[in-house]
Amino acid sequence: MTIPGGSGQAVPFSGLDGPAYAPIAPNAPFILVHHAGYPGSWRIESEGLPGPTWLPQVDRFILSPGVNGVATIEPGQDQSEAYTATRELLHKAKIVEVKAPGVVVSEPCRDPRTGASGQHYRERFERVEAPANPAASAKVRIDRAERNRWRAQLVAEGAIPAPHDSIILAARRDLVSALERARGRTDVAADVRDSQIAAADRALTVFDEARKPWIPEEPKAKRGAA
Repeated sequence: MTIPGGSGQAVPFSGLDGPAYAPIAPNAPFILVHHAGYPGSWRIESEGLPGPTWLPQVDRFILSPGVNGVATIEPGQDQSEAYTATRELLHKAKIVEVKAPGVVVSEPCRDPRTGASGQHYRERFERVEAPANPAASAKVRIDRAERNRWRAQLVAEGAIPAPHDSIILAARRDLVSALERARGRTDVAADVRDSQIAAADRALTVFDEARKPWIPEEPKAKRGAA
């Protein structure tokens, strides 16, 4: 299946004896989307980055007929046509489709518990690991550091628009409120309250100092420059 928006085939799952079916259940294909303007659509992450950085949330939009407004694909119908209505729905809801060829991949799989076979769709940052028990389903582990760097790159390249100021301001108000609640607590011991105040204050400091990848960084001045 060709996944809309660009996809690639993952390197086949490699068992002890070489390439094999990944021991995991089949799933539906998906595209990646960003809910621009929605609360929680941006978060501060640090793993794999030079420091705390604002990153967009990138979610899966399942392309299963009957789900999320996805139309049933008729025999012989071109899949790109079948998803036209889906894209129109996303556009009306101001949901950004993240077009990143090669990020959504798939590989042949067979569920060891049910015997069902098909394709398992995942992001290239995820890795299917065979379980110690051959009868158990595989585990999927994600390289969060690599995924974070990819999300920052999407913003730097303009693939995902910068967040509206209201998103950032609303998030900061929540942190300020948390700090004020911690300072006003009288139902806990003084040392507990002090610890909560310090934690809330640190969170606010991280927030204010976090990088914004949609703002180009100024080049550092060369040593000795006038």
